[in-house]
Amino acid sequence: MDINITVENGTIPVTVMAVNGNIDASTYEKFQSEADKLIKGGARHILIDLAKSPFVSSAGLRALHQIFNQLRAVDSSLTDEEVR
Repeated sequence: MDINITVENGTIPVTVMAVNGNIDASTYEKFQSEADKLIKGGARHILIDLAKSPFVSSAGLRALHQIFNQLRAVDSSLTDEEVR
């Protein structure tokens, strides 16, 4: 699995994580670790591009959920509707 990181500067900066390969039990830790580094580095809006990721296991889904929860904890002032 390869992860390419880019930042798109629009109205707000969005960090794009483009995943190339499966996110499963053997790769989810690397995926989550990369997201953790981005969040600790100040990323507040992360878009995860799974166009080249043919398979996401339950471990990958847990990692996605964990990343979502970390971002929500950073800015808890947003309502559920604003997040959607």
